[in-house]
Amino acid sequence: MIHILTLTENDFITFQLYDASTNAEKIKARRKSYFLLIAIGLVFIFTGYFQHNTFLFYYAIFCVAVVTFFYYRYLKSKLKRHYTKYVKNTYNGAFNESFQLEITDDLLKTEDKIGESNVKLSEIISITEIPSHFFIKMSTGPSLIVAKSSSPLNQEIATLIERKGIPYVNQLNWKWN
Repeated sequence: MIHILTLTENDFITFQLYDASTNAEKIKARRKSYFLLIAIGLVFIFTGYFQHNTFLFYYAIFCVAVVTFFYYRYLKSKLKRHYTKYVKNTYNGAFNESFQLEITDDLLKTEDKIGESNVKLSEIISITEIPSHFFIKMSTGPSLIVAKSSSPLNQEIATLIERKGIPYVNQLNWKWN
């Protein structure tokens, strides 16, 4: 069955945010910067304490407390702004463009205004499901973003997962705060 889908700017942003929240290297870098800021604050706390500089001591305590409690909230809003800007610059011509998706016995066929693409089902690494989308990861690296706008398509993807034994990642509780 041929399905006609349209991806919006929010679909691309959702994929970027999901990828940023699950990529081990990006998580490690964020954690490293968090602990680095705490360590720098502790250095200033000890420096203020041993030099009897009460302003530096209390200011550093205040900064460490702010970083400890608000760093991740600030980082989430900063990352959302960053990925929104990235998507607008990178995928500007892809918003609100319709494409056709067809799942056959051994191929995943897509067709849009640029051309056609046929992907062997054996080259699909995994299918990730979040509340609003499916992300179909291919062996060559990119992922196909499929919005959950059609019940027959959702059922067809579920059947594909069962029939072909494609690894399935259930992230139905994922959300970007």
